[in-house]
Amino acid sequence: MLGVAEPWWGSLKVRIPAMLGGDAPPVRALESDEANAAGRVGLAEAVALHMAAGPEAVRARLAEVGQMTREALADLPGWEVVGDVKAPCSTTALRPLDGQDPVTVRRRLIDEHRIVTSAAAVARAPREMTGPMLRVSGHLDCSAEDLGVLRAALAGLG
Repeated sequence: MLGVAEPWWGSLKVRIPAMLGGDAPPVRALESDEANAAGRVGLAEAVALHMAAGPEAVRARLAEVGQMTREALADLPGWEVVGDVKAPCSTTALRPLDGQDPVTVRRRLIDEHRIVTSAAAVARAPREMTGPMLRVSGHLDCSAEDLGVLRAALAGLG
């Protein structure tokens, strides 16, 4: 995705001018004639909500959720929290210590507990990762109780 503020539209240089019609600003050449309208509406709504909440407040809350997540899972048997507990983001990576397969764990969390996580393969960051990891990305409304449910589910999966 590319976002270009309207004041910059006129200074864009379009390499394929035939793509433009009439007085269309050059920025229009950056998008397809065929588009996912529902996706655009959803994205526009998400951006509007983000701006209404305040980007600084959103960043601060996501950093808080990430720290809560890392602290809640820090001593979970069989898993190691990767990275700085106070990192300013909500995403938390968990390294399996007992041979767990993050893809299988992810699937079971969804199927058995309705908890959505992601599994990251080494290809995601080959210079940093030595093995696959489970990734948890908390949302703005994530609570300590939610993290307790996640912790119990992970503990119960062995």
